[in-house]
This record gives sequence, structure tokens and C-alpha cells, in this order.
Amino acid sequence: MLPTPGFHHLHLNSVDPQAAIGFYTRQFPSTHGGSWGGHPALFSPKLEPRQLGGLYEIRIYTMRPGAIPEQIERWAGHIGERVKLSPLAFAGYSELGDLNLWMHIWAYKDAAERFAV
Repeated sequence: MLPTPGFHHLHLNSVDPQAAIGFYTRQFPSTHGGSWGGHPALFSPKLEPRQLGGLYEIRIYTMRPGAIPEQIERWAGHIGERVKLSPLAFAGYSELGDLNLWMHIWAYKDAAERFAV
């Protein structure tokens, strides 16, 4: 018999993210919800409840130690052009020992708009 699956990252495209998280944590007891304990990039909008679109794309990358400042600098130089395509909901990072994460969240009206971008 196969072991119960767990998820390292689960990206939810849901109109009710809390209900979706509840579903997955009930179906897969070895899985648990988490929270973001990082810092916003200087150019990031404040991470707060708001409706920017019907679909959110969440991307999280593990970076090499020490790479976050360079990542922020590169993004800062291009973010003005990128937000013309869709709103940036959040961009931020976490630097904790070897755990260096870069996260960005983009909002889209729907899947057709996302695929067009």
C-alpha cells in the first residue's frame, strides 16, 4: 500500500481559499496549513485581503543563500512594465538559514486573461 501523500506546496486557484485548505487538510491528515512569515519587497503592495481578480497565480522559488538582494534589485528595475499586464498582489521573500524563498502573487480577471499574458 502506498503511503498517504503530503504536499510541499499546494497552489490553490479558489474563490474560497480557506475552504479549499480545509478540504485538503481533512482529506490528507499528514498535511497542514501554513502561513507566510517573510518580508515584502520594497515595491510590493501591502499583503491584505482585497479582490484584484478572479484568479491568482502564486509562485514560490527556493533561492541560493544570499541571492535575495540581487533578485529584488532585478525585479525593481522591471516591475513597472510588468504590472501593466496584470496587478501585482504581493512580492516578498524569506531568508532563514538555508531557507531562502522568493514569492510573487499576480491577479487576473480569469484564466483566459492569464493565458493571454
